[in-house]
Amino acid sequence: MSVLQLSEQPVVGQVNGSMNVRIHRGCDEIGGSCVEVEYRGSRLILDIGRPLSAGRDEFIPLPGVPGLATGHPSIAAILLSHGHQDHWGLIDQVHRSIPVYIGKRAADVLRAADFWGAGIDLHERGHFDDRVPMSIGEFTVTPYLVDHSGFDAYAFVIEAGGQRLMYSGDFRGHGRKSSVFERLIANPPGNIDALLLEGTHVGQASAGHGLASEAQVEESLAELAGSTNGAVVTLSSAQNIDRLVTISRRAASARERLRGENADAIRATLHAGFRRNVKLSETSVTQLDNAA
Repeated sequence: MSVLQLSEQPVVGQVNGSMNVRIHRGCDEIGGSCVEVEYRGSRLILDIGRPLSAGRDEFIPLPGVPGLATGHPSIAAILLSHGHQDHWGLIDQVHRSIPVYIGKRAADVLRAADFWGAGIDLHERGHFDDRVPMSIGEFTVTPYLVDHSGFDAYAFVIEAGGQRLMYSGDFRGHGRKSSVFERLIANPPGNIDALLLEGTHVGQASAGHGLASEAQVEESLAELAGSTNGAVVTLSSAQNIDRLVTISRRAASARERLRGENADAIRATLHAGFRRNVKLSETSVTQLDNAA
């Protein structure tokens, strides 16, 4: 397998009969992820993110992937690992003829967020199911559900020509879906020839907030609510479904009324159908609706 970082040449035809990989962005920065994979003239694009360092109104051009802006039949699909902008934020510059795949619930969150400018309707071609292989172009793609603050996030194992590439996307092991991380560690995909691994916090000290897991965040909220007279106001990303569940659980148990800057976002998320997907209790849903 040929793995190329910022090569001056396109990946198509780099090594005949071998799967070729080119890292366009995300190697020397956090966010802006974009990886091109090629086999026998068929290509996949893994994420098409906007760098986190970019200014709010700063124009960021597409990475140098041939055919990305104009469309080309050799691009079999764009695979979006999850719904954070540093992994999909340049998709509006991509030609509409190129198929897009993402997790269904991640796509629903982005559609719900579109009306206040933090999302998009991707008009996606298809969706991922955990550990269910799918054929796209010359490739077999197997998605693996991972624990991440971006809801419905996936890693990918990509197979072609007898070679296997694993792309981790963003992941963690301390969220509400930590069991998914533990399952991946206990039963990882085998015979991987190359691993592209997310490493935002590799070599960094902890953030210093003293909370090691989402469960500890929930415990801390319970203590705060129990020791506070009056309303408890929360501020978090409206697309962080794990955090909304944490807050709603504490609101339900402490009988606190949920308030905060995310009221409109909470309403939109609920109306997008997350009563069934997030499995909130009816009590929690009622409280969220009333608060919104």
